[in-house]
Amino acid sequence: MAMNKTKIEVHRDGKDQPYVEWRFGKEGFKRAWIRKAEGKKDWAGTGRYLHVARADSAHAGPGGMSADFPITSDLDCEQILITFVIAALSITDPRSQSKFD
Repeated sequence: MAMNKTKIEVHRDGKDQPYVEWRFGKEGFKRAWIRKAEGKKDWAGTGRYLHVARADSAHAGPGGMSADFPITSDLDCEQILITFVIAALSITDPRSQSKFD
């Protein structure tokens, strides 16, 4: 796998949720973030969810419906995001030309 050596940086949004964005393909962006949930919004009873969605541009927020995955791991949010992005790119873009913003 020929992943580029660009550092993956974890940012925080206006809700203080950690996220990672990367350029995918020629003009696309993807965003992955961790959401904390309580009460009825915590449908799986895990308290944390990994979300993934397309983004219209860098740091513009998600641009569509997200898929959410309940988190049962003890890893911290930053480790989960970085691990997820590396795994996703190794499957979807193994000769990655992805750029991280």
